[in-house]
Order: sequence, then C-alpha cells, then structure tokens
Amino acid sequence: MLHSVLCHHKKASTHVHFLHDEYMPDDEIARLRQLVVENGGHWNAHSIRRKQVDNFPMNWRFSREAWYRAFLPEVLPNISRVIYLDADTIVMGALEELWSIDLGNNIVGAVANPLYKFMDKTFIADLQLGSNSNYFNSGVLVLNLDRWRENAITQKLLDFVNLHGSAQAWPDQNALNAILNGRWLRLAPKWNVQNSYFDLKPAQLLYPVEQVLEARHEPKIMHFISPYKPWDYLCKHPYRSKYFEHLAATPWHDSVPIRGVTWYKRILRLLPQPFMWISIARLRRRWRTLLAYLR
Repeated sequence: MLHSVLCHHKKASTHVHFLHDEYMPDDEIARLRQLVVENGGHWNAHSIRRKQVDNFPMNWRFSREAWYRAFLPEVLPNISRVIYLDADTIVMGALEELWSIDLGNNIVGAVANPLYKFMDKTFIADLQLGSNSNYFNSGVLVLNLDRWRENAITQKLLDFVNLHGSAQAWPDQNALNAILNGRWLRLAPKWNVQNSYFDLKPAQLLYPVEQVLEARHEPKIMHFISPYKPWDYLCKHPYRSKYFEHLAATPWHDSVPIRGVTWYKRILRLLPQPFMWISIARLRRRWRTLLAYLR
C-alpha cells in the first residue's frame, strides 16, 4: 500500500503517518521508514499503546488494530485533514483530487459498501441507518480531524461499543457508521473499489452505472476486502497482480508466499468468487456449531 501511494506522487508531496502497536520491532519500523524516504515521502510513526484500545472490542475477524484510526485526531493534534487507508488497499492513481474534496460540514468522506444477497442485513436496522445505501466502507476515509475533535467522535465510538460490544460482525466499521450517520460525504466508488463492484450488477451497487464502470476500469484505490487477500490461493481478484507488482518493489518482496493451496480450495477456486464466500461461511458456521455442542 505504501509503495503504491508513493509511486503516484511527486517527491516530498506525501506525508505518511504510520500507526502501530508498542510491540512492533524497531527494525521493522526502520525498514518501513527507509521504504518511504527512499521513494520521496515524509515519514512519521505513531505508537498506539495497548491501554488506549483495551476498551474497544475485537472478534474472530478483527483485532484491536482496527480501532487505531479513531486516535488520529489525538496523535495528530495540529493536522486538520488526513486520508486514511487500510493496509489491504492499493493506490492506482494520484490522490490530489481526493485530498481536495470539499467535505462541507461532514466529518468524513467515504464510499458506500454494497452487500451481497446472501449477507445478513439485519444490522442495518440495528444501526438505525434506514437502508444499505447509507452504510459506508471504512477502509478509505477522508477525515476532517477538526470536526472529529469538535464532536468528540472517539468518545462517542467508545460509548457505542460499550453498549454493543463485539456482537457486531464489523465492530469498528459498524460503530463508525452508527456515530457518523448523516455526517459523511458519499464519494465516487473509484476511491474505494471493493470486490462487490466486480461481482454484482451495476444496478445493485448504489451508484450510477457510469460511476460503477469508472470504478471498474479506471480505479483510483483498489480495496481487497474479501476473506481472500491477494496472497491467498482463493483470490481471483482482477487486479490481484497489482499487489504483487508493488510488493516486488519493497524489502518484503520474498516474504509473502501464496497460501492455502489444498485439495478443497482447488475445487472451490473453480466457483465464482461470491459462491466461494458462501461455501466458506457455511463451513465456519457448522464448525462453530460443532464446537459449541462439544463444549
């Protein structure tokens, strides 16, 4: 992700603020810094201490690192705006247009998160969002940090999760949606092209057809949101190769092998991507049911 950002921008135009836990090895932080500096960026590392996130929930899919973005207004007290990117994104074009977007009175800018038909959508009502079209993906955000601080959003997120905890499938994203409902600007899908923008028909994707086609063919930020990341054998993402192109230009070029090559996955890989999701989800549910029975 970092390399993909830097290669699309002029030297000295990009300021990287990297959030990490207090246990990350110094040599790994140094390697990241070297990558950024050698590619013309400015580097800042910010340690988020465990006690800061202890009161935020995690579940079997998401660790507490997912909450680090909530501390950006605190660790960057003199900065008014940032673009937040999840680590599983690849930038595919310059971000100046995204950076300069007028958020108005909104606290964040984000892209809507379409849901597949097989997904349980009851949480949309639980979050009081009205419809799926009001639900955004939190992997790419333009943050107005001044407005965030003025509205004490971090504390409101903590209050929300104290009531709802990790029962939410996506605890951090759902909390952000609940607290920022009506206070986020809908960005064009090209700024956060999720897997659903390839798997679903344009009419199901919450955006005009021309914007969906733009996202597919001229994406600015690709987001590998599925359970199958580029390094997983089951990943069949049309832009998967872009991940490995950027990986090859980093010090970790030989450290991410393709994983999960089993006879079962060889069969699953013959199915369309969404059907693979369903098969894995059903197996996980049956496994959890069996474990509960054995206990």
